[in-house]
Amino acid sequence: MWDLLKSSEYDFMPPKTGDIRQGRIVRIEPNQIAVDIGGKKEGLIPSTELEKLGPEMRARLVIGQEIPVFVARGETAEEDAVLSLSQAKSFEDWLKAEALLASGEVIEGVISTYNKGGLIVPFGRLRGFIPASQVLSRPPATPPPPSEEGAPTGEEDWLPRMVGTKMPLKVIEVDQRRRRLIFSERQARRQWRKSQRERLMEEVAEGQIRHGRVSNLTPFGAFVDLGGVDGLIHVSEIAWERVKHPADVLQVGQEVDVMVLRIEKEKGRVALSLRRTKPNPWENIEERYQRGQSVEGVVTNLTDFGAFVQLEAGVEGLVHVSELRAQENQGQKVKVGTRLSLRVLNVEPARQRISLELKMIQ
Repeated sequence: MWDLLKSSEYDFMPPKTGDIRQGRIVRIEPNQIAVDIGGKKEGLIPSTELEKLGPEMRARLVIGQEIPVFVARGETAEEDAVLSLSQAKSFEDWLKAEALLASGEVIEGVISTYNKGGLIVPFGRLRGFIPASQVLSRPPATPPPPSEEGAPTGEEDWLPRMVGTKMPLKVIEVDQRRRRLIFSERQARRQWRKSQRERLMEEVAEGQIRHGRVSNLTPFGAFVDLGGVDGLIHVSEIAWERVKHPADVLQVGQEVDVMVLRIEKEKGRVALSLRRTKPNPWENIEERYQRGQSVEGVVTNLTDFGAFVQLEAGVEGLVHVSELRAQENQGQKVKVGTRLSLRVLNVEPARQRISLELKMIQ
């Protein structure tokens, strides 16, 4: 028995200042709450601390309930330990913030207010800060009216317009001693896009139809954001008809359905097609064009071997260069944009070719 008592006394750790303890409410009085925290005495939550909780939270506290408490002052032989429920909650929030910093997890926050340097976001009982340099989703600048001298400039007025905005956030600094909790939207969105990219590269498959948004236009094609991965529609895959520049057909921000042509997972590349989501004009071409048939078309391109003539959207035929030279010998020069009267010489559906001969220039 003596050994048991001696061991029990040796293992006993009295609550000391700064501890977080799990306690059980044993008594509720008008000005204080007594909590058993495993010490020789009960710890007390004083009236000043209860006022911080608010009436609703105080009403939910009942005898026998287990609660986490922060030891604001450890017990002594003369005094009970002084406990804080709000500081325990804050300490838990600091622990959560440190866990998020370690894991790199992205969370969602709602902007509550702002200051000169950035935005403020609540995190439990803490206030996190997002420096202006870490904010990506700024609203467009609104220049002040010309008549109002000294009015805030567009560089300054975006901060108040962010209040109430939801955004993904990543913890980038936690310093409880200095009460610094720093978030970054920039890093959160970068990480989100990386995870989305990895997920999408596993899900996407050749032949799929995917929905996306045009993110950029270049002379050689259009980039489409598929939700974390940018795929490329080569200019030749935008439409069945000839396209000089993607901007002639598409615009940035436009939503489109595209077909996945090729995937290069190692390089993170996805080749897309817009035209293949639409009916192929070369299907059943022999039902619309037969040998000897008279047709009309407009010259779209001139080459060393002949002229390409558009017969309908997505269908071009070729007039051999010998036909063009014969026409030039008669003093009539064929140019891009010239409308021609033609006769069908041959139709090759498999090669998507139609051979044409001139009848006369209109």
